Amino acid sequence: MHTEKRKPLWQVLAVFFALFFALSAFLGLVFQFYVKPEAAKPEAIYYSAASKNRDTKIVLPDGDFTLTQTFTAKDSVSAYEFFLGFTDEKQAERDRQMEKNGDGNWIRVKGEMTVTLKDSAGNTLDVYELDEELLNDALWFGWLWHSLDTVISGGVRGQVYTLEITGNLPKNSGICFEASNRDYYKEGTLLSDGEALSQDLAFYAISPAYTMICLLFAAFSAGLLAAFTVIYFCAYVFRVKKHILFLVTVLIMGIGYTALMTPFTVPDETVHYYTAYRVSNALTFTQEKADNPDIQLYVRACDTDYQGIFSNFNGKHYKPSTSSYATAINNVLGAAESEEMVLYTSERISGNYVCYTPAGIGIALGRLLHLNSVPTFYLGRMMNLLLFAILGMLAVRKMPFGKNILFATALLPLTLQQVASYSYDSVIIAFAFYYVATCFDLAYRAKRIRITDIASLLVCLMVFCAPKAGVYVLLAGLLPIVFWNKQLPKNKKWLTVGAAAVSAVAFMLIFNLSRISDAGSTTEAAKTFTVSDVFTNTKGFIALWVNAYFQSKETWFYSLFGSDMAWVNLKVEKSFALFFGSLLMLSSVREDDSLSPLQMRNTDRCFMIPVVLLTIAGFCAASYLWTPIDAIAIEGLQTRYIIPILPLILLSLRNSALTHRKSITEFLTVSLVVTNIFYIVDAFRAIMLTW
Repeated sequence: MHTEKRKPLWQVLAVFFALFFALSAFLGLVFQFYVKPEAAKPEAIYYSAASKNRDTKIVLPDGDFTLTQTFTAKDSVSAYEFFLGFTDEKQAERDRQMEKNGDGNWIRVKGEMTVTLKDSAGNTLDVYELDEELLNDALWFGWLWHSLDTVISGGVRGQVYTLEITGNLPKNSGICFEASNRDYYKEGTLLSDGEALSQDLAFYAISPAYTMICLLFAAFSAGLLAAFTVIYFCAYVFRVKKHILFLVTVLIMGIGYTALMTPFTVPDETVHYYTAYRVSNALTFTQEKADNPDIQLYVRACDTDYQGIFSNFNGKHYKPSTSSYATAINNVLGAAESEEMVLYTSERISGNYVCYTPAGIGIALGRLLHLNSVPTFYLGRMMNLLLFAILGMLAVRKMPFGKNILFATALLPLTLQQVASYSYDSVIIAFAFYYVATCFDLAYRAKRIRITDIASLLVCLMVFCAPKAGVYVLLAGLLPIVFWNKQLPKNKKWLTVGAAAVSAVAFMLIFNLSRISDAGSTTEAAKTFTVSDVFTNTKGFIALWVNAYFQSKETWFYSLFGSDMAWVNLKVEKSFALFFGSLLMLSSVREDDSLSPLQMRNTDRCFMIPVVLLTIAGFCAASYLWTPIDAIAIEGLQTRYIIPILPLILLSLRNSALTHRKSITEFLTVSLVVTNIFYIVDAFRAIMLTW
């Protein structure tokens, strides 16, 4: 076999230092010309301290009252914000009165209020007096915002401050402050006329963004340069084996993407998180059972939803912000939180356990270690990432050829973002990689079929059947390529393929019967298209797909390479599609016979191409059946669905006309890492420039 001669170490190090300084200069330019000017704007702010939820109300008494809320500052303070309104009964009464008056004018409330900010020594730092006009303005908007005349800075972190709210209100005013239903932050105390309450007032302490943005950009830059250094040295200096290089690269870059995406900023992550949380309840033997498990479950009080503190809603989806990064950092640094189990209502959380077990194990581990909510959240993500990295490593080791295809597919931004999230796609992609590699290993290199091989195939097929529609079970159509391996006993080949096929059918029946049972216990869903509509309204069926194509063609293409970060609404430059697409195509180039003695048979395409086409047709059909009947285009069809079969697509493109005679794994890996670094910096720039 051909062995490649190593380049002199001085050349390898010279290239490293050239790339390292080029990346450092690029990071400096981005900060100087894009991030720093935006951070310096006076309106650039973030939440440095806040009560976590707004799920109850503190009704203010008639006449004189005093509310006192203490909090521990996380950074300098430039403003604060409260949320106030009326009780439901009072709001309904006011609505009836305005309707009766016929003019719909806002009914003014008489009264006054004063908010005083004090330090731990009791010194008054700021006084904000609300007369009748300012009070009614605050009630109209639903919040009370006050910017301090002078920013409180210098030795602020860890200091206890007090917000004292006093006032006088008329009888039966119905005015209330929004609050957290429990004492989520132990270092904060709420007093009402001197009496301690078990809630925290819902408020934000607000800081200028400049310092936080500088720290965040410095941290991301240092992390990215360190990541490049480790991966480059593994590839070119230590020359680690390909499967180890895959493990190291995916873990490091996956951590980068999970750091970029703060909690709940990945689409539908709230649903995925609480479904995984249900698994953690089973693993930790949580005794409390919800009456309606489809939408309710018991969680630690600190693990409940974050009302936008962790992810600012902008347009279609949540996305990260300076505030969400700061909140995550402050949480990790040790805010004491309540671990009391409380009933939580979320969107549908009855997903199958199979695809949520790794994340559930991570959450359970965080709970057993009594970690705060953010470390617990990230442990769940990291377990999904670890599963993908390990199964991907084993897949690279098993794959007889085309290892570079697995590298390139795994290092696409969309793949890394998905596998480092709570989405069940992370588990599907991980097992799809391993399944494809196992099939090709049995078809080309295996001299006998082990029990572990059969068990691996069955587990993979079970995972493919678990998520919605079970479309990826069509990958079972790849198994017949095993018959072309003449080294395997004929009876063992038939046994393996037959057992896998029967198991695939059995798993599909089991999971679909479960779904039908679940559907019968839920509320009536929105009406969607059915199979019969294809035949009764063929013209409308075609129109749906035509409209979907013209509405989403750019999204489908660019999102595969990370544009908009899989619907997160981060406007990353579309030119990255060219770089990632080029590297993806490069990975599919066939190796020379001296590098890879085993080459793919042309007959295998007879199975690979139908599997790819049928799988694409499967998730297209599923999207059609999920589309509401009043829609004008197919809904829910996303590029991420193609990632599990992308290696098969690229393998199908291989041909003897295009070959490379030297190993390109190291070059391809480092090129993908460098491109990802540019991509992450551009995504971070988009985050920092959006308020």
